[in-house]
Formats: sequence, structure tokens, C-alpha cells
Amino acid sequence: MGKLVQRVPSRYYAVLGQLLRAQTAECERLLANAGIDARALDDPDGTLTITELEALVDVVSRMTGRADLGFEVGRLVRLNSHGPLGYALLSSRTMDQVVRLCVRYYHLIVPIFKMRYERHARFAEITFAPCAVMHQRTLQFFLEALAMSFHVQAQMILGPDNEGYDVYLSMESPPHLNRYLGSAPARFHFGERRVAGVTVKIAASLLDKPLPMADESVVRRTEAQCDTLSPKATQINEWGEFIAMMLRASENLQVTLEDVARSLNVTPRTVNRYLSKESLSFRDISQRVRFERACDLLDAGELNVSQIASRLGFSDVANFSRGFRRYKGISPTGYLDSRAASR
Repeated sequence: MGKLVQRVPSRYYAVLGQLLRAQTAECERLLANAGIDARALDDPDGTLTITELEALVDVVSRMTGRADLGFEVGRLVRLNSHGPLGYALLSSRTMDQVVRLCVRYYHLIVPIFKMRYERHARFAEITFAPCAVMHQRTLQFFLEALAMSFHVQAQMILGPDNEGYDVYLSMESPPHLNRYLGSAPARFHFGERRVAGVTVKIAASLLDKPLPMADESVVRRTEAQCDTLSPKATQINEWGEFIAMMLRASENLQVTLEDVARSLNVTPRTVNRYLSKESLSFRDISQRVRFERACDLLDAGELNVSQIASRLGFSDVANFSRGFRRYKGISPTGYLDSRAASR
């Protein structure tokens, strides 16, 4: 049996096609060359594969020179973008019900991410974590789109007079940071989340605030419609590549097996079982990605060997050098010398 091809609703990314059309009259040709059917972007029921979406982000980034495409996509998402689910959200009693509905049907919005909701006495955490393999640039695109779309839709539901919430993105601050700083009352934080994804911390007082358009009969009716639309939840096809992606998204590669399992709401034993089917282990993948990062840092030439060892979490330079030699067959210093000689 072949691998399941993971797809996302194309309606959320139609703005990318619009940006491209505004930039060039060659939009359709460029999309076709990238393997994308332009008609899918205009079809409210159309879908794109992850590969097609990555190609779309790539071509629009190159043609427009913009680094804020994820922010822009998230900024333009509206509640009615979600079809029947949007009407259920608008008709909910409280923000708490809105979030619970989103968790239940999130696979209709972004099937390659998981949404989790943990309610505590005084606040709650809403987490969005990837559950599919994608390039790092695509992952960053989604982090920005998810963070900004949450903010925009929360403001639509709660109204402008609210105390705000904190949004934590695992990525480093983008060049367009000022666009986030102007998004009050949300408070955005970058590089403070251990595992790839987005976390929102919101006060219970906001979650329990009565909403003006509550209509339980509409919620029940649209829930039934959503149930008929529900596809199977996204399954991770390549666990080894997925784990490597999650590790690469962590600046200092300190993500543990437990961290990854928690982000997917599964047990570490489950992750290990899937990895063993690919004859892989979390430790081996972690070491491979760790020394890939070491090579990148050595190539960059901005840090010395001791600083790189510290950044990657090694207790001392000797341990780092031994591990590097096992991975590359050469010491870090020898690696630098060989790179210098080849220039």
C-alpha cells in the first residue's frame, strides 16, 4: 500500500495566489511550472498536497521578496473561512466552547497540525503542534499563520475590549517583528517554546465570557454538518523524518523523546514503536541532527569549537570532539582544515 498523501484545504492559501497575480502577469505559468493547478486556489473545496503548498510558498516568496507570508495568510483568515464550522464558532456560548469545537474539528482546518486544549483553574493553554513532515521554511510559515489567525479570530469573537493573551512561537523573531508588536492586545513571544509549535496562554475570565450571538441550535446543526465532512485524521508517514524535523526546529537540539510524544498527545513508547518499524531510534536521529547542526555552525565560522559544543549541549569539548569524530570520521578541527583546503 502506498503512503497516504496528506492534503490541506486550499481556500486558506488563495491569498498567496492573489499576491502572485499582483506581482506578475505570468502567475498561471509560474504556478504550472511549480506543479500547482491555479484552479485549486480558487476552488472553495479544493485541496493542496504539502509538496504543492511548499512549492507555492517558495514561488511567491521568490517573486514578491516577502518574508511575512505566514503572517499575511493568518491575518486574512476569518471565521466564515471555515465553512459550516465557522457558523458553529460564531454561535458558541463562550470562548471555551469555541476552543473545544476547534479541537474537535481542527483536522478540517489544518489537518497537518494537532490542536490541544488544557484548562486550568485560572488560565488555559492552547497548543498547535505539527504532525506531518515539512521543510523548515514551511513550518515557520505555518507557525506564523496559526499564531496570527488565532489572534484575528479571537478578537472577532471576544471584541476589542479584552485583557489579551500570550502567544508563544518556537521560531526566532522574524524580520517583520514590528507587525507583531502592533497586534495588541495579544502579546507575542518568540524562541521561548521548547518544541516546534505555537502555544497560547489565555485567562479563564476570557474563556468564560458570554458571547452575544450564542445559539445552541445552530451549533448542533453545524456540528452535524462537520461530522459528515470529517476525513480521517492525518497520519505521520515517515516517523524518522518527522522526528528529525522537530529536532531541527529546536535551536539548541534539547528536545527529548518525551517532548515530542507530549506534543502529539501520545506516549514515548508509541513513538518508539513507530520508529522501530523504520529500524530507527530517537537517539540515533538526535545524534545525526545534532552533528548536522555542528557542521552548519562550523561552516558558518561565527563560533569556535568550544562555543559550538556548548550551544549543542555537550558537557565539554572533548565529548563533542569524540562524538563528531564518530559521526564524520574526522575531528572538528580536521573538518575545518579540510573545508579551508577545498576553498
